[in-house]
Amino acid sequence: MVDEVPPAVQARVYRAAGITAWPTRSHEHGRDYDEKALAIYRELENEHDVAWALIQLAAQWIGEKGGYEAAGPVCREGLAMLREMEDEAGVAQALNVLGELARTDGHEELARGYYEEALSIARAIGDRLREVLQLQNLGLLAQRVEAYGEAEAWFREAVVAAGDLGNRYTVAHALKSLVGAYARTRPERAARLIGAGERVFDELGALPDRGDREVFEENKVAAREELGEEAFAAALARGRAMSVEEAVAFALEEGEDP
Repeated sequence: MVDEVPPAVQARVYRAAGITAWPTRSHEHGRDYDEKALAIYRELENEHDVAWALIQLAAQWIGEKGGYEAAGPVCREGLAMLREMEDEAGVAQALNVLGELARTDGHEELARGYYEEALSIARAIGDRLREVLQLQNLGLLAQRVEAYGEAEAWFREAVVAAGDLGNRYTVAHALKSLVGAYARTRPERAARLIGAGERVFDELGALPDRGDREVFEENKVAAREELGEEAFAAALARGRAMSVEEAVAFALEEGEDP
């Protein structure tokens, strides 16, 4: 039956299956689907789709040990093709994937270079979604070296941009990222932001990006340890009671927490 479907349609189905597998940590299934899509696009000599399929395939290694070495060459092949095509959105996406592969595999300085170039491109072309992603990623790098003031600045900028974008998933992700700046210094605020973000993810039936789940969980554990179980649960509940708009406004408030 599959053989009766036109190859271009088969490739789109495989790519969609790869995208579906990505958030669930089904690495092997995702790579299998993406490799099938890539093979078809190569046979069809569709260079643009080949480039994007390479990037999507590389993303399946995000968060895996050795992922940068394994998938970096795949992503760089796609990046070079997209640069030649002058597809700036594609270039920004490829740089983001390279940054995520590097960051989650312990190559922070490499990641910073990729993120900064991707952010510059995203701002130049008005791509707010990829701008939010890079702001969050740069914040995560700052958090990793305990530069919490710098992390807060990046994360707050991400919350503003995500709020302007109006995508609930992106807003929830930005809120959960901002937790990293507060988990050890303002745990009450952190717990409320965790609750607000988790409520949105639950309503969407979604999970945070695969490369960020571990650090999000570490932030949650830190805030719980600082507050104590009972106070943490109460703050979490207060956060879950917020609307998205209320959560964004709360995240950007200055001064002491109410």
